[in-house]
Amino acid sequence: MTISQLTLADAIDGYSLAAEITLAPTTCQNYAGTFCLFQAFFEDDPLLDDLTERDIERFLADLKKVKNEGKKQVSDATIRTRHIHLAALWTWLIEQGYATKHIVQAVKAPKPKSPDIVPYTQADVVAMLGVLNKSRRYSRPGKRETEHSLPHPLRNRTIILVLLDTGLRATELCNLQIRHVDIRNSHIQVEGGKGDKDRNVPFSTRTGQILWQYITSRKKDPANAPLFINDENRPLDRHSLRKTLIRIGERAGLRNIGVHRFRHTFAVNFLRNGIKNGGANPWALQQILGHTDMQTVSIYLKLAQADLDTAHRTASVVENWRL
Repeated sequence: MTISQLTLADAIDGYSLAAEITLAPTTCQNYAGTFCLFQAFFEDDPLLDDLTERDIERFLADLKKVKNEGKKQVSDATIRTRHIHLAALWTWLIEQGYATKHIVQAVKAPKPKSPDIVPYTQADVVAMLGVLNKSRRYSRPGKRETEHSLPHPLRNRTIILVLLDTGLRATELCNLQIRHVDIRNSHIQVEGGKGDKDRNVPFSTRTGQILWQYITSRKKDPANAPLFINDENRPLDRHSLRKTLIRIGERAGLRNIGVHRFRHTFAVNFLRNGIKNGGANPWALQQILGHTDMQTVSIYLKLAQADLDTAHRTASVVENWRL
């Protein structure tokens, strides 16, 4: 087959094989989702040479349409992600000599919006920790109001404290094995984080105590067993993790519970407490969170700085003395 005969499906197959060598399995799955949508956008399998910037524009524009009543519209962030996936495909095609023009780079992707960062309060976390053992009280016909014990209270307490004390992503937490926890040195080894980068994440003595208690309860399990498991003794996946935390939040009377909010809470308070103690360290936060640059950390830093600005306005001598 000559280069001029290469179809879109051929190109995707070739790139997907190459990507399996360098990218994490989860990343490859995400890319595959975009490529599947892109292929489905065309009625046939077009030749690679026939594709233009206009095809990329039309595809991205089509993603924004609400095709079915009640279907949630695709966000700009998702469209930007699809753009990134296609750009990676065309970069590889050019590097391999299968394409001469980067038609994806010629199309502007939506600008990323600053994420809404709403950390949990101390009261929020205390409320969640307070509803792990027992259900809400409920009534049954002809019987007194009662409650029942809930499954996995120790596991769920450990999950909340680890998320709050380390800022781990949901997938990183779910991928942990018992062997990744170093109680003696207060570190969790994160293997294959975002970007397939490994790192060691510290945790506090209090978190170490609950981890020790939880791991001791699992002492019959081998070191390579999943750290957090479900009722079937299988690894807890991020969807089950999300549902578990939402149910805990509902019992605690809280709304908008999300795994990533623990990461925000960790990051903002890491910097807030650092500022209070005379030395916030954004670089250390970047390393702990596993970010490749300071862009997201700078957002957390602005929130922490806003605390100082508010405190100054409240405590200013000049303002209070009306000078």
